[in-house]
Amino acid sequence: MNPYIQHALFTLGAQKLFLLLTALLLRVAAGSTQTLPEVELEIARFQQQIAKGPHDKERLTASDSCARWVEQMCGMQGAFAYPFDSLYTMCTLTSPDGAFRLFNWNIPMDDQSHRYRCFMVMPPDERGFSEWVELKALSKEPDKLASRSFDQDEWLGCLYYQIIPPQGKKDDVYMLLGWEGHNRMSNRKFIETLSFQRGMPRFGSAVIKLEKGVQKRMVFEYAKEVSMSLRFHEKDRRIVYDHLSPRAKGLEGNYAFYGPDLTFDALRYEKGNWKEEKDVDMRLDRDDKPYKDPRRRRQQ
Repeated sequence: MNPYIQHALFTLGAQKLFLLLTALLLRVAAGSTQTLPEVELEIARFQQQIAKGPHDKERLTASDSCARWVEQMCGMQGAFAYPFDSLYTMCTLTSPDGAFRLFNWNIPMDDQSHRYRCFMVMPPDERGFSEWVELKALSKEPDKLASRSFDQDEWLGCLYYQIIPPQGKKDDVYMLLGWEGHNRMSNRKFIETLSFQRGMPRFGSAVIKLEKGVQKRMVFEYAKEVSMSLRFHEKDRRIVYDHLSPRAKGLEGNYAFYGPDLTFDALRYEKGNWKEEKDVDMRLDRDDKPYKDPRRRRQQ
């Protein structure tokens, strides 16, 4: 081949390679090579694999893959406001005051316990990009949960279904209502307290005032086969919940045999604290399905 033609072809190839690399670098600099709808489809795909996985290993692997896509999504422009309305098996909650958003899901295990993943996304900057943090579940649950404080690396894993914003002008504590499939015999629900220190989440604020003392969170454990109501009533600013009792004498402290006794208690907001009220005259709809158990969908 004529050396001049060879030189021309080489030069043309080098130019094409340069343009291709430049385009790729620009796309990487923009933050992602996928659009939000495309990422949403990938997340939904792995959520379905969590649902269909026959054993723990497959479900956990699918959850890890899902988490990588959620990480990518969190860093994308416009992610905070995007609806993600096709993620049926994932809780996507936004605080009523717009302070943060949660992407939260559970992984059902063969022993009827659950594991949890949660990403907290902050409001976007002027360019539309958000800071985010993954909450890392505790590997071993400590004693005296009601009096402990945790950060994002020591998260009491659960599935949140309601965010209650600060109720006073000078308050900065959020209340989170959550569900946990605890073990083969019992479930749990939580009233969790959340504040932010230097922009990072902190769980456990001493704002819950009970007859037995001040607590940082409330933990309710009850039998697997029953349901428990735990809801925030915005009108009168109180969290109302079933009072739990053992089904028979001699079972006190054995929470696998606890359930609602047809009475209700509440926490009412008052001057920066949540104060206990006993025997609230109220009837709630019993709904213990705020969590996302993909295997139930598959069985129907």
